[in-house]
Amino acid sequence: MTLRSVAEKAGVAVDTARKVLRGDPSVRPYIRQRVQRVIRETGYRPNLIARALRQNRLDLVPLSVMRLDLPYFGGLATRLSEKLVEWGAEPALCLDAKHLMAICRSYAPRGCIIMNHIEEADLHKLAGTQKIVVVNQRIPHVEGVGEILIDFEAAFRALARAVLARGRRRVAVVSSYYLEAARRGWVRQKFPGVLDELAGAGLSTVGPEPGHVFESAAALGAWLAAHPGGADAALCENDNAGAAAVGELARLGLSTPRDVLVAGCDAVLSVAGMWSIRPDTDAIAETAVSMLRAMIDDGAPAGHVVHVPVPVDETGKPLA
Repeated sequence: MTLRSVAEKAGVAVDTARKVLRGDPSVRPYIRQRVQRVIRETGYRPNLIARALRQNRLDLVPLSVMRLDLPYFGGLATRLSEKLVEWGAEPALCLDAKHLMAICRSYAPRGCIIMNHIEEADLHKLAGTQKIVVVNQRIPHVEGVGEILIDFEAAFRALARAVLARGRRRVAVVSSYYLEAARRGWVRQKFPGVLDELAGAGLSTVGPEPGHVFESAAALGAWLAAHPGGADAALCENDNAGAAAVGELARLGLSTPRDVLVAGCDAVLSVAGMWSIRPDTDAIAETAVSMLRAMIDDGAPAGHVVHVPVPVDETGKPLA
């Protein structure tokens, strides 16, 4: 598939199709959408080497992603890659900050998108040579670095309120990350709001001691086996942990949400009876790439956007 073939299928001139790939704002929106649709349908990819030789520039955009085997990060990386290709750039997957730094040294990209942890000193180094958008990093502002903050704490607060409104009072929390973050001094994004909401209702999480957080669904299951009826809700760090909790409950002859209301996060697994929290990966990806394009092409200042995921019930309906 060549650019000429794309142009013919879209019914436009080759130069117009090329402008769409460059993100030229002079192209009318309906024409841009038509060309982008053909690009998606045909799987067209620009010849990076030919374009780099012609423009004396390689439009590579590194994506630094944490844990592609986790559905949220894998899904977001996919959406970002699609948006970058529509822009005319080529995504380059980086698995950690060290790999990202090496790619940036080798290819000198004009911009990158970072979704996993990076030290502030490394971020300053990168910002001196390119434009950057970070997703949910929660680090001090750095000049030339745009940020999309995903407010999981607000989402979990809303989830906790919905759980309490359903009359649940014996709430367990399952999160290995929360415990790891506490040990390492990292920012704990999801459950501080839950603990505050419970405290405001005169409650604490259940477990071997007040305020306890279970490291795994298996640990919760073992505790429930020894303490029947000890929990009527379990809030988990993601859908994987939530699904594991549902399995532990089934092993004990319990069901969700009747006996124990289970909630995960990311809304990427369909488990009967389980609540979740749904971040809009399409909107996050669109915002990240649009922000990077504006910074690179238009010299726009680095932006700051907050995205609040939505708690949903077992049918996918947003919780009141």
